[in-house]
Amino acid sequence: MEERGINIEERGINIQERGINIQDRGINIEERLIIIEERIINIEEKGINIEERGINIEERGINIEEKGINIEERGINIQKRGINIEERLINIEERLINIEERGNNIEERGINIEERGINIEERGINIEERLINIQERLINIEERLINIEERLINIEERGI
Repeated sequence: MEERGINIEERGINIQERGINIQDRGINIEERLIIIEERIINIEEKGINIEERGINIEERGINIEEKGINIEERGINIQKRGINIEERLINIEERLINIEERGNNIEERGINIEERGINIEERGINIEERLINIQERLINIEERLINIEERLINIEERGI
């Protein structure tokens, strides 16, 4: 009978150690979640950076547009140097097309980053659900430990 009590006690200690192990793994998962959150913040900051560069490109486009208006106001000079200005306008248009293409590219990358962020967020929710599951199992283990402890107390009282 005493051996069974020792055996039950050892199993209780074993269960307790497994509970601590599961708790440590839960902490590890939490730390990994924090790292994932930091990476998401990083991605968001990069997205803001890309957006700011897009605004810069837009401002440069407005500047180019204003220069175009200036060119129109100097119509007399344009007539004198028409060929030269026409070539420069073609160049400006090509640069604008280039800027537009880069803007589209930046926008696509932003959408891509946003989709990856959503994906990471979904994985985080998934991990969170698994943590809740582990937590519920830990509560179950704790309840079983309490039950074992109560049974041990009963056995000890009967032994006394």
